[in-house]
Amino acid sequence: MAPRPVMEHASKWATPHLDARRQEDSRLAARGVPTVREILRVAASIGQATLGDAARALGIRHRQARPTWEWAVTNGLLACRGVDSETGEVIYAPTEKGRALEPSPGGLAP
Repeated sequence: MAPRPVMEHASKWATPHLDARRQEDSRLAARGVPTVREILRVAASIGQATLGDAARALGIRHRQARPTWEWAVTNGLLACRGVDSETGEVIYAPTEKGRALEPSPGGLAP
């Protein structure tokens, strides 16, 4: 069987915008899932945060932050403080238990 010919010119269906998005997705995926401390530090620095706020602050996608965020909520490290009237997202803030996780004196910095 003869080898397939190699295309030496760009395809008329080239999609540079999709290529750029794939590169961005792979860069974000390389960051992986954030740690609980990273999530808590972001929420504390903002004061009150949504999952979207935390993901943007960490430079990752929602789906990457969600498992750690949900774990922190389930284990009482983040508590519900209300609902964002613009986005409809639930707003959370670190609890005393969540602030105590940081080894520095006084817990997480506000």
